[in-house]
Amino acid sequence: MDIFVAIFGAIVGVVFLSVMLDYPVWTMWERYQLDRHGVLTEATVVKIEPEDTGGDGGGDPTLDVRITACNCVTKVDAAHDTHPVGSSILIRYDPNDPTRAIAVEDPPEVDPIVLLFIAGAIVWSAVSAWIKRGERSDA
Repeated sequence: MDIFVAIFGAIVGVVFLSVMLDYPVWTMWERYQLDRHGVLTEATVVKIEPEDTGGDGGGDPTLDVRITACNCVTKVDAAHDTHPVGSSILIRYDPNDPTRAIAVEDPPEVDPIVLLFIAGAIVWSAVSAWIKRGERSDA
């Protein structure tokens, strides 16, 4: 039973930390699904929307790209603002729902501290359950 508590605690910890650190679990899951099941293709940048974080001009840009295969426009996040309008970028998208797309050649970077916090939450939950289990067996 304690292992289920540890697993549940780890899941809750991951979700909580992801929301608190502004990197939703949904984004990671979406990237995983598209990496496994998406179609790899080139798209043409038609618009660049820089993300402004606090007025300092930083942040990851969002690119509006035209997918030739479906002749549709969708948005992808990129790590850098180095893709001029008219240039090509490699993306992976869902042909059943082209709005689900990710940049392959210049994806947004994951802050390593986020992964550190998530790993810490998982380890903390597992160790807590193990210690609790040891206390019960001693009683």
